[in-house]
Amino acid sequence: MAAEAFDLAFLEEAQQARLALERQVSNLVEKERAAICCLNSADLALVRAGESTALVAE
Repeated sequence: MAAEAFDLAFLEEAQQARLALERQVSNLVEKERAAICCLNSADLALVRAGESTALVAE
């Protein structure tokens, strides 16, 4: 019985560690997605800032 209790405690700790890692990865993905979205928006503003197309002969 003591061995089963130890195994159960070990498995619960492993599960908690895995869940914590999944939360960290999820948070990282969310932050990176927000950063990329901001960069894409800034790029669009730069493209639309000019009155004419770049590298076109007048």
